[in-house]
Amino acid sequence: MAPEFDFAIGKIDVTVVTDEFEVRIYQEHPDGDPEMLLGISGLSYFGGTCPNVGDIFATWTQGTPYGYFLVEKRYFIEQQDGPRGWAIFVRELKPTPSDQRMVAQWAKDTEFFSREPDNRTVAHEEPTPPTLPKSKRISRKAKGAKPPATRS
Repeated sequence: MAPEFDFAIGKIDVTVVTDEFEVRIYQEHPDGDPEMLLGISGLSYFGGTCPNVGDIFATWTQGTPYGYFLVEKRYFIEQQDGPRGWAIFVRELKPTPSDQRMVAQWAKDTEFFSREPDNRTVAHEEPTPPTLPKSKRISRKAKGAKPPATRS
């Protein structure tokens, strides 16, 4: 178990646990038994966020059929003297045409951005500031001008 530090903020007791947690993806079989499909440590695999109810996983590799899964429920489980984390329950989903178009577009974008940088155009380049014309204002300084007089 990771080290814990207990302290109080105002009237609220706080325990800070310094280790990461696990995220496990489960699919429930018709007989009710869950099967773990994926187990990872931390949220980096999911881009820093935990999958939530209603999210759709579209898993695939080039040349193999897609797998679509809908997140139906999730549990945060804290096991005494053991790992803690999220148990995410998914069910296999028949994809809609919209789901299929989204994954197809992802594949096209992946192919586009994997090309050599010289052969692609980046959609959101930083704009180059325009070259401004030089000022036409002329600085005039009178020849032999005396500095302004000061009052005594």
